[in-house]
Amino acid sequence: MDETAPGILTIAQTTALLAVAPLGGLLPYVSIGLFAGLRASELAALDWREISISERTIEVTAAKAKTARGRS
Repeated sequence: MDETAPGILTIAQTTALLAVAPLGGLLPYVSIGLFAGLRASELAALDWREISISERTIEVTAAKAKTARGRS
């Protein structure tokens, strides 16, 4: 696995990514990754039951977190 530091997208790059994400059905994945900062492995393991729009929270359980410590 590549352990390079995460990059930072420009506003133009972020806009372009968000514009094409719906074409592949990836808008939730891309949006959560961009704005909540979840890792790709955490996003892949995420279940909609762990997301609360009304409470504005995403629960990352310890079993799914890289550090084996949960967070929300």
